[in-house]
Amino acid sequence: DEVKAAAHFLIENGVKEAVAIHFPEGGFALRKSGEECFVPSFRVEPKDIVSSVGAGDAFCAAMLYALHEELPLEKALRVANAAARFNLFSATSTDGAPTVAEIEEFLSEH
Repeated sequence: DEVKAAAHFLIENGVKEAVAIHFPEGGFALRKSGEECFVPSFRVEPKDIVSSVGAGDAFCAAMLYALHEELPLEKALRVANAAARFNLFSATSTDGAPTVAEIEEFLSEH
């Protein structure tokens, strides 16, 4: 509820197009039109996480890409969550960055 309220606050205070918020449980997005969506994170076993450094950046970059490509909001969040997930398996913020093809392959399997 707090994430949703924060997104609405940002839209009401000048965000022009959309707000996307990433957190461990998933991603929430709200468009200026009122369309909103929550997509849960992909499950990763804690023992498999190398580092969370860069996961938020990966989410943001993928979300920007998805919005640029005019993907539906749910698909955009799935793409962004997948990008963040890939990043958890690397110690650096760049070594875990997947290609668009890798994200699409992962999404087709999950």
